[in-house]
Amino acid sequence: MAGDQIKTLRRESTYIRYQDVLKNHAYPTIGKIRRDQVSRNHIKKLLLDYHAEGHTKKAVTLLRDVVNGPFATAVDDELINVSPVTGVLGRLRIKEDNKESADPLNAEETALFLDICQEKHPDYYPLFLTMFRTGLRLGEVLALEGSDVDWHGRFFHVSRSYRRQKFSGTKTGKTRRVDMSDQVVEALQSLQEEGNLLNKREALVSGWNDMSGIIFSNAKGQPKGQNTVRYIFKNVLKEAGLRGIRLHDLRHSYASQLLSDGISPVYVKDQLGHHSIEITVDIYGHWIPSGNQEAVNRLDNMAEKHTQSAPSPHPPKNESGQDIENSSALLSLVPKRGLEPLQASAY
Repeated sequence: MAGDQIKTLRRESTYIRYQDVLKNHAYPTIGKIRRDQVSRNHIKKLLLDYHAEGHTKKAVTLLRDVVNGPFATAVDDELINVSPVTGVLGRLRIKEDNKESADPLNAEETALFLDICQEKHPDYYPLFLTMFRTGLRLGEVLALEGSDVDWHGRFFHVSRSYRRQKFSGTKTGKTRRVDMSDQVVEALQSLQEEGNLLNKREALVSGWNDMSGIIFSNAKGQPKGQNTVRYIFKNVLKEAGLRGIRLHDLRHSYASQLLSDGISPVYVKDQLGHHSIEITVDIYGHWIPSGNQEAVNRLDNMAEKHTQSAPSPHPPKNESGQDIENSSALLSLVPKRGLEPLQASAY
Protein backbone atom coordinates (compact mmCIF):
# COMPACT_ATOMS: atom_id res chain seq x y z
CA MET A 1 0.00 0.00 0.00
CA ALA A 2 2.80 2.40 0.91
CA GLY A 3 4.49 1.65 -2.39
CA ASP A 4 1.30 2.52 -4.27
CA GLN A 5 1.10 5.85 -2.45
CA ILE A 6 4.70 6.70 -3.32
CA LYS A 7 4.14 5.74 -6.96
CA THR A 8 1.10 8.01 -7.11
CA LEU A 9 2.53 11.02 -5.26
CA ARG A 10 6.16 11.01 -6.44
CA ARG A 11 7.95 11.24 -9.76
CA GLU A 12 8.67 7.88 -11.36
CA SER A 13 12.42 8.37 -10.95
CA THR A 14 11.89 8.95 -7.21
CA TYR A 15 9.75 5.83 -6.95
CA ILE A 16 12.43 3.75 -8.70
CA ARG A 17 15.12 5.17 -6.40
CA TYR A 18 13.06 4.25 -3.33
CA GLN A 19 12.57 0.76 -4.71
CA ASP A 20 16.32 0.34 -5.21
CA VAL A 21 17.05 1.49 -1.64
CA LEU A 22 14.57 -1.00 -0.17
CA LYS A 23 15.64 -3.87 -2.40
CA ASN A 24 19.40 -3.44 -2.04
CA HIS A 25 19.73 -2.28 1.56
CA ALA A 26 16.62 -2.70 3.69
CA TYR A 27 15.21 -6.05 2.61
CA PRO A 28 18.48 -8.04 3.00
CA THR A 29 18.67 -6.86 6.63
CA ILE A 30 15.13 -6.64 7.98
CA GLY A 31 13.08 -8.00 5.09
CA LYS A 32 12.53 -11.42 6.69
CA ILE A 33 11.52 -10.09 10.10
CA ARG A 34 7.82 -9.70 10.84
CA ARG A 35 6.79 -6.08 10.82
CA ASP A 36 5.53 -6.13 14.41
CA GLN A 37 8.81 -7.68 15.56
CA VAL A 38 11.20 -5.17 14.03
CA SER A 39 12.84 -3.33 16.92
CA ARG A 40 14.62 -0.02 17.24
CA ASN A 41 17.89 -1.92 17.55
CA HIS A 42 17.24 -3.50 14.14
CA ILE A 43 16.78 -0.05 12.62
CA LYS A 44 19.85 1.36 14.41
CA LYS A 45 22.06 -1.43 13.10
CA LEU A 46 20.66 -1.02 9.59
CA LEU A 47 21.43 2.70 9.50
CA LEU A 48 24.83 2.45 11.18
CA ASP A 49 25.99 -0.34 8.86
CA TYR A 50 24.80 1.66 5.86
CA HIS A 51 26.74 4.71 7.04
CA ALA A 52 29.83 2.57 7.73
CA GLU A 53 29.81 1.52 4.07
CA GLY A 54 30.68 5.10 3.19
CA HIS A 55 27.23 6.53 2.55
CA THR A 56 26.62 10.15 3.51
CA LYS A 57 24.18 11.31 6.15
CA LYS A 58 21.90 12.48 3.35
CA ALA A 59 21.82 8.93 1.97
CA VAL A 60 21.28 7.50 5.46
CA THR A 61 18.39 9.92 5.97
CA LEU A 62 16.85 8.75 2.69
CA LEU A 63 17.13 5.12 3.82
CA ARG A 64 15.49 6.06 7.12
CA ASP A 65 12.62 7.81 5.36
CA VAL A 66 12.05 4.98 2.90
CA VAL A 67 12.06 2.34 5.64
CA ASN A 68 9.77 4.41 7.82
CA GLY A 69 7.09 4.56 5.11
CA PRO A 70 5.66 1.03 5.61
CA PHE A 71 5.82 1.36 9.40
CA ALA A 72 4.03 4.72 9.36
CA THR A 73 1.31 3.17 7.20
CA ALA A 74 1.06 0.25 9.62
CA VAL A 75 0.57 2.69 12.50
CA ASP A 76 -2.20 4.48 10.57
CA ASP A 77 -3.86 1.10 9.91
CA GLU A 78 -3.52 0.23 13.63
CA LEU A 79 -1.41 -2.85 12.84
CA ILE A 80 1.36 -1.65 15.18
CA ASN A 81 1.33 0.93 17.97
CA VAL A 82 4.48 2.86 17.11
CA SER A 83 7.06 2.96 14.35
CA PRO A 84 10.46 1.62 15.43
CA VAL A 85 12.07 4.17 13.10
CA THR A 86 10.79 7.28 14.90
CA GLY A 87 13.60 9.32 16.45
CA VAL A 88 16.31 6.74 15.79
CA LEU A 89 18.50 8.79 13.45
CA GLY A 90 18.72 11.72 15.85
CA ARG A 91 20.11 9.52 18.59
CA LEU A 92 22.79 8.04 16.36
CA ARG A 93 24.49 11.46 16.11
CA ILE A 94 25.79 10.93 12.61
CA LYS A 95 27.75 14.01 11.60
CA GLU A 96 26.35 16.32 8.98
CA ASP A 97 27.79 15.99 5.49
CA ASN A 98 29.98 18.63 3.98
CA LYS A 99 28.44 20.87 1.36
CA GLU A 100 27.60 19.26 -1.92
CA SER A 101 30.84 18.34 -3.61
CA ALA A 102 31.46 20.23 -6.81
CA ASP A 103 34.42 20.04 -9.15
CA PRO A 104 33.70 22.67 -11.81
CA LEU A 105 35.83 23.52 -14.80
CA ASN A 106 37.15 27.05 -15.03
CA ALA A 107 36.75 29.23 -18.11
CA GLU A 108 40.03 28.07 -19.69
CA GLU A 109 39.21 24.38 -19.14
CA THR A 110 35.72 24.92 -20.49
CA ALA A 111 37.09 26.47 -23.68
CA LEU A 112 39.50 23.53 -24.11
CA PHE A 113 36.71 20.98 -23.62
CA LEU A 114 34.48 22.68 -26.19
CA ASP A 115 37.30 23.00 -28.73
CA ILE A 116 38.12 19.28 -28.51
CA CYS A 117 34.44 18.35 -28.61
CA GLN A 118 33.82 20.47 -31.70
CA GLU A 119 36.83 18.91 -33.41
CA LYS A 120 36.26 15.23 -32.57
CA HIS A 121 32.55 14.96 -31.67
CA PRO A 122 30.83 17.80 -33.55
CA ASP A 123 27.40 16.18 -33.24
CA TYR A 124 27.55 16.68 -29.46
CA TYR A 125 29.09 20.14 -29.45
CA PRO A 126 25.75 22.07 -29.41
CA LEU A 127 24.49 19.94 -26.51
CA PHE A 128 27.55 20.41 -24.30
CA LEU A 129 27.78 24.10 -25.23
CA THR A 130 24.17 24.52 -24.09
CA MET A 131 24.90 22.79 -20.78
CA PHE A 132 27.97 24.95 -20.14
CA ARG A 133 26.13 28.17 -20.99
CA THR A 134 22.80 27.51 -19.24
CA GLY A 135 23.44 25.25 -16.26
CA LEU A 136 20.57 22.99 -17.33
CA ARG A 137 20.47 19.45 -16.01
CA LEU A 138 21.03 16.68 -18.56
CA GLY A 139 17.40 15.57 -18.43
CA GLU A 140 16.23 19.15 -18.97
CA VAL A 141 18.50 19.61 -21.99
CA LEU A 142 17.39 16.35 -23.58
CA ALA A 143 13.72 17.28 -23.17
CA LEU A 144 14.03 20.61 -25.01
CA GLU A 145 11.89 21.04 -28.11
CA GLY A 146 11.94 23.68 -30.79
CA SER A 147 8.81 25.20 -29.30
CA ASP A 148 10.70 25.78 -26.03
CA VAL A 149 13.01 28.29 -27.74
CA ASP A 150 12.10 31.97 -27.77
CA TRP A 151 14.34 33.35 -30.52
CA HIS A 152 13.22 36.93 -29.99
CA GLY A 153 13.65 36.93 -26.22
CA ARG A 154 16.68 34.61 -26.50
CA PHE A 155 15.71 32.19 -23.75
CA PHE A 156 14.57 28.61 -23.17
CA HIS A 157 11.23 27.83 -21.57
CA VAL A 158 12.23 24.88 -19.35
CA SER A 159 9.20 22.89 -18.24
CA ARG A 160 10.12 19.20 -18.28
CA SER A 161 12.83 16.59 -18.07
CA TYR A 162 13.69 13.33 -19.82
CA ARG A 163 14.94 10.22 -18.06
CA ARG A 164 14.63 6.47 -18.54
CA GLN A 165 12.95 7.09 -21.90
CA LYS A 166 10.12 9.03 -20.27
CA PHE A 167 9.22 12.68 -19.89
CA SER A 168 8.28 14.25 -16.58
CA GLY A 169 8.25 17.67 -14.92
CA THR A 170 11.41 19.44 -13.79
CA LYS A 171 13.07 18.42 -10.54
CA THR A 172 11.33 21.23 -8.66
CA GLY A 173 8.06 20.82 -10.53
CA LYS A 174 8.26 24.43 -11.72
CA THR A 175 8.93 26.02 -15.10
CA ARG A 176 11.54 28.73 -15.63
CA ARG A 177 13.12 30.93 -18.26
CA VAL A 178 16.82 30.34 -18.92
CA ASP A 179 18.77 32.84 -20.99
CA MET A 180 20.71 31.79 -24.09
CA SER A 181 24.13 33.23 -24.92
CA ASP A 182 25.05 34.39 -28.42
CA GLN A 183 27.08 31.22 -28.98
CA VAL A 184 24.15 29.01 -28.02
CA VAL A 185 21.80 30.88 -30.35
CA GLU A 186 24.25 30.50 -33.21
CA ALA A 187 24.82 26.78 -32.53
CA LEU A 188 21.10 26.05 -32.31
CA GLN A 189 20.33 27.92 -35.51
CA SER A 190 22.96 25.84 -37.34
CA LEU A 191 21.60 22.68 -35.74
CA GLN A 192 18.08 23.61 -36.79
CA GLU A 193 19.10 24.04 -40.41
CA GLU A 194 21.03 20.76 -40.50
CA GLY A 195 18.24 18.93 -38.66
CA ASN A 196 15.59 20.03 -41.11
CA LEU A 197 17.61 18.71 -44.03
CA LEU A 198 18.35 15.39 -42.32
CA ASN A 199 14.77 14.83 -41.24
CA LYS A 200 13.43 15.50 -44.73
CA ARG A 201 16.01 13.19 -46.28
CA GLU A 202 15.25 10.40 -43.78
CA ALA A 203 11.53 10.80 -44.26
CA LEU A 204 11.93 10.35 -48.01
CA VAL A 205 14.11 7.25 -47.66
CA SER A 206 12.29 5.41 -44.87
CA GLY A 207 8.79 6.80 -45.17
CA TRP A 208 8.97 7.95 -41.57
CA ASN A 209 6.84 11.06 -41.18
CA ASP A 210 6.89 11.66 -37.43
CA MET A 211 9.29 14.58 -37.28
CA SER A 212 9.81 15.19 -33.58
CA GLY A 213 10.57 18.66 -32.29
CA ILE A 214 13.30 17.41 -29.95
CA ILE A 215 16.37 19.63 -30.35
CA PHE A 216 19.09 17.18 -29.30
CA SER A 217 17.72 14.07 -30.94
CA ASN A 218 19.02 10.83 -32.39
CA ALA A 219 18.37 9.58 -35.93
CA LYS A 220 14.76 8.72 -35.04
CA GLY A 221 13.98 12.12 -33.59
CA GLN A 222 14.04 10.86 -30.01
CA PRO A 223 16.20 12.41 -27.27
CA LYS A 224 19.78 11.25 -27.26
CA GLY A 225 20.45 8.47 -24.77
CA GLN A 226 21.75 9.65 -21.40
CA ASN A 227 24.35 6.89 -21.19
CA THR A 228 25.60 7.79 -24.66
CA VAL A 229 25.96 11.43 -23.68
CA ARG A 230 27.92 10.45 -20.56
CA TYR A 231 30.14 8.17 -22.62
CA ILE A 232 30.98 10.96 -25.08
CA PHE A 233 31.52 13.35 -22.17
CA LYS A 234 34.12 11.07 -20.56
CA ASN A 235 35.86 10.62 -23.89
CA VAL A 236 36.15 14.35 -24.46
CA LEU A 237 37.63 14.83 -20.99
CA LYS A 238 40.30 12.24 -21.74
CA GLU A 239 41.02 13.61 -25.21
CA ALA A 240 41.39 17.11 -23.77
CA GLY A 241 43.67 15.89 -20.97
CA LEU A 242 41.24 17.11 -18.32
CA ARG A 243 40.53 15.43 -14.99
CA GLY A 244 37.56 13.11 -14.67
CA ILE A 245 34.50 14.96 -13.38
CA ARG A 246 30.79 14.23 -13.33
CA LEU A 247 28.49 15.44 -16.06
CA HIS A 248 26.56 17.32 -13.37
CA ASP A 249 29.69 19.39 -12.77
CA LEU A 250 28.91 21.27 -15.98
CA ARG A 251 26.05 22.83 -14.03
CA HIS A 252 28.51 23.74 -11.28
CA SER A 253 30.91 25.13 -13.89
CA TYR A 254 28.19 27.45 -15.18
CA ALA A 255 27.28 28.75 -11.72
CA SER A 256 30.83 29.11 -10.36
CA GLN A 257 32.08 31.01 -13.41
CA LEU A 258 29.19 33.48 -13.29
CA LEU A 259 29.55 34.09 -9.56
CA SER A 260 33.34 34.44 -9.77
CA ASP A 261 32.79 37.13 -12.39
CA GLY A 262 30.61 39.10 -10.00
CA ILE A 263 27.17 38.15 -11.35
CA SER A 264 24.37 38.43 -8.77
CA PRO A 265 23.60 35.20 -6.85
CA VAL A 266 19.91 36.04 -7.33
CA TYR A 267 20.29 35.81 -11.12
CA VAL A 268 22.20 32.52 -10.85
CA LYS A 269 19.55 31.15 -8.48
CA ASP A 270 16.76 31.97 -10.95
CA GLN A 271 18.64 30.47 -13.89
CA LEU A 272 19.38 27.24 -12.03
CA GLY A 273 15.84 26.95 -10.70
CA HIS A 274 16.77 26.67 -7.03
CA HIS A 275 13.95 26.95 -4.49
CA SER A 276 15.75 29.64 -2.52
CA ILE A 277 18.85 31.81 -2.53
CA GLU A 278 20.09 29.88 0.52
CA ILE A 279 20.60 26.78 -1.63
CA THR A 280 22.64 28.74 -4.17
CA VAL A 281 24.80 30.40 -1.55
CA ASP A 282 25.27 27.16 0.39
CA ILE A 283 26.60 25.32 -2.66
CA TYR A 284 28.48 28.12 -4.40
CA GLY A 285 29.20 30.60 -1.61
CA HIS A 286 32.96 30.16 -1.79
CA TRP A 287 32.94 31.29 -5.44
CA ILE A 288 31.23 34.57 -4.60
CA PRO A 289 33.87 37.33 -4.32
CA SER A 290 34.19 38.18 -0.64
CA GLY A 291 35.29 41.76 -1.20
CA ASN A 292 35.18 44.62 -3.64
CA GLN A 293 38.13 46.99 -3.37
CA GLU A 294 36.55 49.48 -5.75
CA ALA A 295 33.44 49.66 -3.58
CA VAL A 296 35.56 50.43 -0.51
CA ASN A 297 37.49 53.11 -2.40
CA ARG A 298 34.20 54.88 -3.07
CA LEU A 299 34.09 55.72 0.62
CA ASP A 300 37.45 57.50 0.27
CA ASN A 301 36.16 59.44 -2.74
CA MET A 302 33.00 60.42 -0.91
CA ALA A 303 35.05 61.69 2.02
CA GLU A 304 37.30 63.73 -0.27
CA LYS A 305 34.34 65.37 -2.02
CA HIS A 306 32.78 66.22 1.33
CA THR A 307 36.04 67.78 2.53
CA GLN A 308 36.39 69.94 -0.59
CA SER A 309 32.83 71.29 -0.43
CA ALA A 310 32.73 71.94 3.33
CA PRO A 311 33.63 75.44 4.70
CA SER A 312 37.13 75.72 6.12
CA PRO A 313 37.21 75.64 9.94
CA HIS A 314 40.23 78.06 9.85
CA PRO A 315 39.68 80.76 7.21
CA PRO A 316 42.82 82.46 5.79
CA LYS A 317 44.06 85.73 7.37
CA ASN A 318 45.22 89.00 5.85
CA GLU A 319 48.51 90.84 6.64
CA SER A 320 47.07 92.39 9.76
CA GLY A 321 46.05 89.03 11.08
CA GLN A 322 42.34 89.49 10.45
CA ASP A 323 40.28 86.76 8.84
CA ILE A 324 39.91 87.56 5.16
CA GLU A 325 36.27 86.48 5.16
CA ASN A 326 35.47 88.61 8.22
CA SER A 327 37.46 91.68 7.01
CA SER A 328 35.66 91.58 3.70
CA ALA A 329 32.37 91.52 5.50
CA LEU A 330 33.37 94.58 7.56
CA LEU A 331 34.51 96.49 4.48
CA SER A 332 31.15 95.95 2.88
CA LEU A 333 29.66 97.99 5.68
CA VAL A 334 31.85 101.07 4.95
CA PRO A 335 30.05 103.52 2.61
CA LYS A 336 31.70 104.16 -0.71
CA ARG A 337 32.81 107.67 -1.84
CA GLY A 338 29.85 109.67 -3.07
CA LEU A 339 27.44 107.61 -1.10
CA GLU A 340 28.11 109.22 2.29
CA PRO A 341 25.00 109.68 4.41
CA LEU A 342 23.39 113.13 4.15
CA GLN A 343 24.29 115.67 6.83
CA ALA A 344 21.51 116.64 9.10
CA SER A 345 19.69 119.83 7.99
CA ALA A 346 20.36 123.02 9.88
CA TYR A 347 16.75 123.77 9.92
